[in-house]
Amino acid sequence: MQPRRLLRSLKQRAAPAVLVPVTHPSPQQALEFINEAARQPFIDFLELRIDCLEGARDIEAVGTYVKKALAAMGDKGAIVTFRTAAEGGNCAIAEADYVALYQQLMAITTPHYVDVEANRGSAVVEQVMAAARAQQVGVIVSQHDFKRTATREVLIEQLEQLHRCAADVVKLAVMPHSNDDVLALLGATSTFKQRYPEQPLITMSMGPLGMLSRLVGEQFGSDATFGKLDNASAPGQIDADVLHQLVTQLHQLSND
Repeated sequence: MQPRRLLRSLKQRAAPAVLVPVTHPSPQQALEFINEAARQPFIDFLELRIDCLEGARDIEAVGTYVKKALAAMGDKGAIVTFRTAAEGGNCAIAEADYVALYQQLMAITTPHYVDVEANRGSAVVEQVMAAARAQQVGVIVSQHDFKRTATREVLIEQLEQLHRCAADVVKLAVMPHSNDDVLALLGATSTFKQRYPEQPLITMSMGPLGMLSRLVGEQFGSDATFGKLDNASAPGQIDADVLHQLVTQLHQLSND
């Protein structure tokens, strides 16, 4: 497995990568969904939201599920995420347990990426990153705010802080309450990308108000966007096939 090659593909694609979350509570239902998703040419990555699983902290059961999921994905990229309740996920979990879960999971199976939340603290991020590096797994360092959007200047600083983690991918998602909030997120994305053009980046403004950011993110520096096949993992996600068509058309128009 070559995670860095896959990470670079976020920047080198003909259009932004389309990522689809897998949020089913039943592993069997999730695997059926993955088998269907693997046949869809408009999906580039599947995000396994293991916090949504029944028995999400049963590392043996989760490891078995992730192994089967990776085998079923074919050529799709795989992201494993335990999204905590503090950032919109399904489970509260102590920091030590969060680290241990990722460490033990990556000892069992190796996805292309794991997503680690920056707000868990630098010690947690460093421990998960060390375990990932040992297994040649890429790391997405993320931050989510489901309540508000900070000012453009604060968003730029948040992206700078994520970048200083030396992550393979930086991800920032915020909740807008006005069109100005959406513009703040897009402006911060553009400024950050101009400073660090080689840093793979995913940003989005959530909810119906922020839907535009999922469509035009590439024009401001975001290398990927999240869509859905059935249930959304965050507000404002668009059907993946429609999303793929729209971002591809925008990419072609902007490069004519």
